[in-house]
Amino acid sequence: MGLVEVGIFEDLKEEHRKDSGLTREDIESLTVDENLTDLQRAQLFLSTSAHQLQQSCAFERLPNIFNDYGVAAYDALFPTLSSSIEHFTPHIQVLAGKSFAMVMETPNAPKDLATWLLPVTLRMINSIQIHEILQAWIELLCLLVPKLSLRVVKEDLLQLALVRGKVEESVSSRVICSRLLGAISPMLEPQEIEQLFLNKAMALCQDTDAEVRISMCNQINAISHAVGIETTKKTVLPELYELLKDEEVAVHCAALACLIDMLDFLPSDVKRLKILPILRLVCNQDDAKMLLPLSRIFGELMLKMAPDLSEEDVQLFVDSYKSLCRHSSEEVRQLCAQNLPAVLKSIGPRKYAMTLHLTYQQLVQDPSPRTRCSISASFHEVTKILGKERTATYLKEAFLFLLTDNSREVQQKLIATLQLILGQFAVSNEEQRIFLYTSILPHLLQAEKDVASFNLWRLQTSIFETFSQLIDYISSDLIFEYLVPLCFYHMTESVLPVRSAAAITLAIFIRNNRRAMQRYELCQRVVREFGHGRSYTARLVFIDFCEAFMSISSSHMFKEHFLDAAIRILQDEVVGVRMRACALLPLLKGIVKLPEDAASLERINFLATQRLNDNDKQVGAAAKAVSDTLKHISVRCLGVEPGNENYAVQMEIEATDKQREEDEWNMLCKEEQEEQRKLDEMIQKMKLDGNKKLTLTSGASPAGGAAERASSVAPSKMPALARFKSTVASLNLGSSNQWGVSSGITKQGGSNASTMATGMMLSRSPPIMRAQGAPISAGLAKAISLQQGIVTPLAPSSVIRTIPASISMAAPAQVKAPAASSAEPTNDPPPVSSGSNVAPSKGTLRPNLRTARKSS
Repeated sequence: MGLVEVGIFEDLKEEHRKDSGLTREDIESLTVDENLTDLQRAQLFLSTSAHQLQQSCAFERLPNIFNDYGVAAYDALFPTLSSSIEHFTPHIQVLAGKSFAMVMETPNAPKDLATWLLPVTLRMINSIQIHEILQAWIELLCLLVPKLSLRVVKEDLLQLALVRGKVEESVSSRVICSRLLGAISPMLEPQEIEQLFLNKAMALCQDTDAEVRISMCNQINAISHAVGIETTKKTVLPELYELLKDEEVAVHCAALACLIDMLDFLPSDVKRLKILPILRLVCNQDDAKMLLPLSRIFGELMLKMAPDLSEEDVQLFVDSYKSLCRHSSEEVRQLCAQNLPAVLKSIGPRKYAMTLHLTYQQLVQDPSPRTRCSISASFHEVTKILGKERTATYLKEAFLFLLTDNSREVQQKLIATLQLILGQFAVSNEEQRIFLYTSILPHLLQAEKDVASFNLWRLQTSIFETFSQLIDYISSDLIFEYLVPLCFYHMTESVLPVRSAAAITLAIFIRNNRRAMQRYELCQRVVREFGHGRSYTARLVFIDFCEAFMSISSSHMFKEHFLDAAIRILQDEVVGVRMRACALLPLLKGIVKLPEDAASLERINFLATQRLNDNDKQVGAAAKAVSDTLKHISVRCLGVEPGNENYAVQMEIEATDKQREEDEWNMLCKEEQEEQRKLDEMIQKMKLDGNKKLTLTSGASPAGGAAERASSVAPSKMPALARFKSTVASLNLGSSNQWGVSSGITKQGGSNASTMATGMMLSRSPPIMRAQGAPISAGLAKAISLQQGIVTPLAPSSVIRTIPASISMAAPAQVKAPAASSAEPTNDPPPVSSGSNVAPSKGTLRPNLRTARKSS
């Protein structure tokens, strides 16, 4: 660095110091050694000579320091704190009281901590008069009471409370008395309470200062539980009734909140004869100052009173709630929206349609975003209370409205709980269920598009986790056409958490795909674009995919498609990929089986040793971290004898794996099973010949031409697919054409069902291959065309999102498949030349052992 650059750098540093208001001496005085431990740094920062920022930092770190150091923290810090706490600024004193309260609530706090803190706490309460400081240390003292011995409580704290509660004492002193009496009550017997301070507590309920009466309202519940129900009915409840009639609104609200807390404790006869008349008056009063407190507790009030309410009382409460929901105050409506699940639970789901449905619709369409946010946040609770049938009947429109709401906050609240909501629309009738979810899917896609435009990765991951649930509700063809391309896109273009979520979702889609040829193409594309991807980030995503796939699929399916690529990635040239791939070692060892996978096991063991001795220390550390787990994994063997020590474990693993493999086979219909057998025979013959290698263009899509897709779609699924496309079109997704779905879907029937033809597919997917062949089955024709290299790229991945907006989303009644040699359709996007899209991908396919098993 030259002299000029040094001068400029020094000028910049001086300017920074000038802007921060600190001189060089100030900065040097605030600089501490970076090698100090947290405890040593706290010792420096908690002195009176330390800067206020340093003191704040030390007190904020205090809970963690006590959790890490325990008694050593007390020995190091308390002597200084005890002598200097009064000399700190008011802000630091408040922060100190709150920090000590957090320390008391930590699970690893020292047992004697309450005894250590008590002298300092009492000194602060007796010497400080500032309200904020006093409140912080009173809160701490109430937390200390349950941790102290009974003798200390009776001799010290109770006497302090009685002295502070005298009439001539200040308001703050009487408040301290009330707080201490409420904290001490659970530790004493009922007789002791009646003898020592019950009359004093009841006298404070009639104190001339409203602050003292409010404080007593907060203690009545604890005192009532301590003295028992009989004394409560005789002595405590009359004072509470008087507080409910208090002329101060704040006292009235505090008494009402206290009454709600006591409802679980009071017997039914008291609630019917004494409490219910008071609540009727509360619901009917027009005092504007009581609306907010009433709206805040209305749900809990109805829920606790529901068993003791008659039909007339229920109607009275519901009418009062409806009037609050229509109030002009935005805050009142928002509180009503928060309380709606509790109100619904109190009246039961059967009365929803007649009593609350219209009110709920009003709240869903409320002009206030805050109200709609509250509705979105509690939507999953409402669906759970109503059940699946009523949710599908009454809440579908509300769900779609909130899912596509113009307010980002409303949409985010709903998407955050989307996983809990989606399954609540699964009605028992299969046709209705398919129709329902088919109509919901376009709105989910639109919501994903909105969230992606906001760059909200947490919500994006939540959406992909929700997408994985759709395998139980919509057809495999819809998933393949609309959701699979979305997964591939985000596995490449999004941030790392979204890539991982998309990879996990894609693994679920592939495993549950019901088309043999689609399964095969998707597996090959994953290996080609991610397992053998040029970008190291793509290979990292492939590791996430493998972990997810091994956790849900059979070992046969993984070994058939991904084992070679997964082993190969263990010796990746990028350090980060090798380090991440070490997590695959135990999983890979757990799926191989002797004797058929002896070569693979040998490679895995060799690479595990190689990673332990890796040139990079981080890779070696990652391999060492999984080495113990790897050693304890037993290799699966064919024909394990019952006397083997791992026999029971292996039998359980084998049973689970066999069940998964049978489920994967049974997902295929009879035609697809036959297709799978022919495809397996073709693949095995190609491997045995050894003369021809399977070649795929680097941009190959997991989908074939239009006629092939048409032949793979069962006739019973076509109406649902058509309905789905019309719904997408109504949402104007076709105009933006993010998904770029064409109208080239050919109906089955005649010769078109067996003829391979060209067609338009999803624009968001990479290049789609079309094959020319004879009128044979679609999947087998595809395999033959792949073997012979007769493939034509339709739309390279570089033109994703650039397809003209004129492409319609609606499927026509009949589209005639053009000949393979004919020109491309006019609305198909022009191919874009790219060097990466023509490079062939090399790979071998393992023989499918299912073929031999099924044929035998």
